[in-house]
Amino acid sequence: MRTPIRMPPHSQQQSRSRSDAGLTPMMKTSQTSVLPVRPKLHLNLETPV
Repeated sequence: MRTPIRMPPHSQQQSRSRSDAGLTPMMKTSQTSVLPVRPKLHLNLETPV
């Protein structure tokens, strides 16, 4: 019981610290380039549907 419980928190902490540090700068740069692209994709997807 103790072994499996300790495993998840360790893996989550490592992934969170790496994702947070990597996502913060990525999100800022991606938002600027993704924002204009998303509306176009949504329009294209909605038109055929």
